[in-house]
Amino acid sequence: MASNKQQLKLNPCSAILLAGGKSKRMGQDKAYIDFLGKPLIEYILAKLLNVFSEIVVVTGHSENFHHGQNTLFVNDLDEFKGMGPLAGIYTGLQTISTQCAFVTACDMPLISENTILKLIKSFKDNHCQVLFARNNLKIEPLLAVYSINCSNSIYQMLKGGNKKVQAIASLVETDFLDIHDQLEILNINTPADLEKAIKLKSLKYI
Repeated sequence: MASNKQQLKLNPCSAILLAGGKSKRMGQDKAYIDFLGKPLIEYILAKLLNVFSEIVVVTGHSENFHHGQNTLFVNDLDEFKGMGPLAGIYTGLQTISTQCAFVTACDMPLISENTILKLIKSFKDNHCQVLFARNNLKIEPLLAVYSINCSNSIYQMLKGGNKKVQAIASLVETDFLDIHDQLEILNINTPADLEKAIKLKSLKYI
């Protein structure tokens, strides 16, 4: 059976991992939170490395990280520093060497490799510029696939002060893939969320 990387080889796609959140509700930088014996960001990176040959991690402090195999750490572009996830997506799209990128945040550790592949396949099958995951009609703009062709629209949004990620849907061809399992899209925003995610993983849910 072909590996996940082999499945992507003919239609390459990169990954953009957003790790620059302020983590106010958690009380500390979520990237460094211990998750099953390793920092959360390392746990998610290990999963992404099983799928992608190029990963760009957008953070506010890239100097704290060492570039690893197939992984590049970058800061938000100065022009849009401090403008949130949309700026991180734009920075990532300006950095990747492929035509599209799977985008996620460092606080979603339960997303499965299978679901990532489904999102990419749906993006390519539907020939859209953005594909959002969706759960019970709730759009997940940080669990999505973006074409580099939407970079100009994102740039115009940021220049106009619009930081709402899902607003890109009104500017470019957008599609959606329904993810029925709410646990896969669990965000770790609080200590209670962290405890829940660790429990689910320990039960080998994902």
